[in-house]
Amino acid sequence: MECGHSTDTRDLGALDLPYDILRRLFEQFSDEDTGIMDALCLSLTNSFLCEIGQHRVYDHLRAYHAPWYLDRIICIGDNHCGDDMPPGFGVIKDHEQDILCGDAAGHNQRGSRLFNADETTYNRDFAYCWESIFDGRLSRRLSEMECKRMAAVIKPDFSWDGRPETEWVLISWSAAEYVRASKVAELTNSRCDGPWTTQQCLGLGHVLITQISWSSDDSTGLVYQGPVHRGRWAGHHIAITTKDQLTEDEDLSSEGARKYTDVTDRVLKEVLDIWGPDEPGVLAEQLRPAAPAPSYDEFSLLFACYGPRR
Repeated sequence: MECGHSTDTRDLGALDLPYDILRRLFEQFSDEDTGIMDALCLSLTNSFLCEIGQHRVYDHLRAYHAPWYLDRIICIGDNHCGDDMPPGFGVIKDHEQDILCGDAAGHNQRGSRLFNADETTYNRDFAYCWESIFDGRLSRRLSEMECKRMAAVIKPDFSWDGRPETEWVLISWSAAEYVRASKVAELTNSRCDGPWTTQQCLGLGHVLITQISWSSDDSTGLVYQGPVHRGRWAGHHIAITTKDQLTEDEDLSSEGARKYTDVTDRVLKEVLDIWGPDEPGVLAEQLRPAAPAPSYDEFSLLFACYGPRR
């Protein structure tokens, strides 16, 4: 850091190594905050190192904001029977069945009930907490220019440039399927804000719940009578990422062996079937179900109540 930032790879000295080796070097930094700060400081010394180091910082950023990334997720109903598990070998392990049985409402401070989520507030500025980890420890030791470079490296970028290949998608790694965020936004006539939509009442998170719910009881409290309690992705490894990562990320692509299928239309048809009768006001006007025509009896009642004036 004392020598300042360089844009020339010849200034790397002993670190003038192939990209793959430098990538592995950065992976040796621990996942603790101090290890990530070491990786960040090394990144700031050279533009080439900065490009590599940003990947390492991104890995830590993802673990910080999305610890569930590529974990198996399932939403179990209250009346679930212990031996009634989602199909597919190994989706739910034998030792996990006991955890999924019975009442898990008191397993943590807030409980594990889905309706607890209605008190959850959405804050687009959550990145402030992440950035503050570095600001307090490094900013006083860096020059103004280095602080700007640091901010560029650590600032989460969830934007979308509009290209199909970089679109945000909700994926089931287990089924090798994905749903596109832009099509979800069209349901409410809203815009994409990274993986979110500007209409917060219907986004990828809501779509996810329709696919991971599982219960032995089909009662849901919805007008919709379809099998929402038998989610096709229940217990699957789930992630939200950009489409290009489906081929570029080794974990997602299984080193090129995994080919993903776009199931957006099929999944969103189910979402429309659910939201249409239950929450039509959330949907774009052209997607709202038409109001049923009044029956003869309804016309008679209207005439009796609002008959011709004398």
